[in-house]
Amino acid sequence: MTTVFKLSDKVAAFKAKLELWGRRLNRGILDMFQTLVGIVGETELEHSFCQLVHDHLSLLLKEFERYFPTTKDPRTGKEWIRDPFVNKPGGSSMSMQLLEIANDGGLKTTFKTTTLPVFWIKVMAEYPEIATTALKSLLPLIWHSSELNKINHFIFIFGVAVFYFEGMFKYN
Repeated sequence: MTTVFKLSDKVAAFKAKLELWGRRLNRGILDMFQTLVGIVGETELEHSFCQLVHDHLSLLLKEFERYFPTTKDPRTGKEWIRDPFVNKPGGSSMSMQLLEIANDGGLKTTFKTTTLPVFWIKVMAEYPEIATTALKSLLPLIWHSSELNKINHFIFIFGVAVFYFEGMFKYN
């Protein structure tokens, strides 16, 4: 099942790739774009071309940051949801519940054998406060219409960028 954590992990990974690709382009390394390397072969590309690609990657990263700001990462402060047996929440009443969960052998077994949302749904019967908090943070949000418009706009921009690069580059 897709969770906010999984989606955030993927966005963070892609943003990190864009940064890495930009640094590599600055050093003239293009191996992350296998199709482009295959086309140009041994030909040395002009600096202006590399700069154009670098600028495009920078703009793409800027757009990702605008739609998925690092400062609003939904994982921040909520790692206890991902692994309640290792990480601790901030709230005091939840800390007590988490201590009880962390020392429950049956729940530990359930955690190892089910998905994260299913685990928290099973915790709900005995620890409704902490399970509700976890599930609200974990499951994808229902967007307001203005948020949906922003997301649709971003998907369009991203789609255009992918279409543009698809003919030139093979993503690793």
